[in-house]
Amino acid sequence: MAEALGISRAAWSALRQMAGAGINAGSPAASGGRGGASDSMILVKNDTGSKLSPGYVVGLDELVNTPVSNEKDWDFYRYHKAVKPDPAKYPFAVAIEEIATGKAGYALLTGVCRVKLDVKNKEHQFARPVKDKLEQMESCAFGPARLLYREKESGVGQALIQFPMGESWDWGMVLVETSSQLDAYTPLGITGAVTTPSGTGKDGPNAEFLSRVAVKGDTPANSHKDFVITLADAPGGSAALVPALYAGICPCLVNIEKKEHTHAKADGSGPLKSGFGGFARIVHPPASTRSAGTQWCYVSIPDPASQVFPVALEKTSGDAGDHENQCSFQYTAYPFPKTGGAEELASGIDLNADDSPYRRWDKGKMKEANFGLALYGEAGSGGEPKLLLAWCNEIPEVATCED
Repeated sequence: MAEALGISRAAWSALRQMAGAGINAGSPAASGGRGGASDSMILVKNDTGSKLSPGYVVGLDELVNTPVSNEKDWDFYRYHKAVKPDPAKYPFAVAIEEIATGKAGYALLTGVCRVKLDVKNKEHQFARPVKDKLEQMESCAFGPARLLYREKESGVGQALIQFPMGESWDWGMVLVETSSQLDAYTPLGITGAVTTPSGTGKDGPNAEFLSRVAVKGDTPANSHKDFVITLADAPGGSAALVPALYAGICPCLVNIEKKEHTHAKADGSGPLKSGFGGFARIVHPPASTRSAGTQWCYVSIPDPASQVFPVALEKTSGDAGDHENQCSFQYTAYPFPKTGGAEELASGIDLNADDSPYRRWDKGKMKEANFGLALYGEAGSGGEPKLLLAWCNEIPEVATCED
């Protein structure tokens, strides 16, 4: 059964008619000319080794003509070598006319086009090229083309795609460095970049660095400062390149330990673990409708903690001090406002410690604090950052002097 994805029957009929002709109405290709390419089309030289038919997907390799070799045509033609697609390396285009081996023809660079699609999962809403396979694309959880229509819910059939989605600051590719198979929506700690810039030009290693976002990701650990969430399944073994969310909202499995928790953090290779802090903020479901246990949630990443945030304080040890001795109160901090069963953020907070940004008076009797402003310092030996008090409402006790 055909499944329409946000496209009307009238629009589908018009697009089908255009796609069936293999050309865009009014385009240079429609009139048989070989004029300059438009914003949506480019000229390609077929270097795939086989004939291209309309709807075939090709990777775009180097330019056939450049300003150096053909200054006059450089402004007029967008003319690439068309090769077998490799999603990890090349951008892609879709042929809109038959192109013989070694000959030039038109391919669609951006817009709506008809292709054959291998539907891997009926829930997929995106499509991507298949490595070294010209005649069809495959569905995916997130990819470079948006899926407007698919003829079948599984298997190979006709489809309409809109492309390219492009890569932006909120998503890119991640090179998976784990040895086990990963499902989509799995968090990974960023361990480095797939390519790094070298020199000042745009060729060599710089070319790949500038053309796409791609980082390396491994099983999350406390040492990782930044995280991504995969948007597609990754096969077992390292070196799988899959799309990943860098910033934004996506589904993720979260082990909800307390329904009051507001955030989630990575806990090894399994689901995220809920807490009052973490790299991801839980945006749904709300605390009022959550239950304990592992469940699908919507999370927003990244969600860095504010530099200074409010905390509730409880005195746990120490003396108030007097006119000859310094107060030695120590505190346990909780999220503010503190609710029943609240998880402690830190204990044994000592305002007399050398690394405490807030220092009490050297001498004098103090009234214990119940509120403060906290921030996180450098990570300790266990890898977790230390909570410090920037200020608290601990005040000196005063009395009226006798005459």
